[in-house]
Amino acid sequence: MGNEVYFLRYKWQAEAFRSRYGAFIEKNTAAFLVWWDRLPLYEWVSLPFNGNAVMEAGIGLLCLLYIDGIINLSFNKTVTSVMREALTEDEYRAWADKHFMKINPKAHKDGTQS
Repeated sequence: MGNEVYFLRYKWQAEAFRSRYGAFIEKNTAAFLVWWDRLPLYEWVSLPFNGNAVMEAGIGLLCLLYIDGIINLSFNKTVTSVMREALTEDEYRAWADKHFMKINPKAHKDGTQS
């Protein structure tokens, strides 16, 4: 098994993680959110964690933030990279406007295909 063993899939796992890593969560949540907000949307980024204990705590915290509706994410198959996804429709639309405009500005502006 790989890093997926650190996923918090069930309510009891999330509760146990909160209990075990309460101090870590309190100390690191703000820094995680600053890091998270700096990630580009819809691009794979390697997880910046080294060692099993740090990997467990880091993946667990990302899972908690997802469970709590604070972030939206996907992990790759090996759970070594993460993709930041839009949390709201407005965030997605802002990203889409910026990126699809680069692909075909005319089609994006008037809704036509070329």
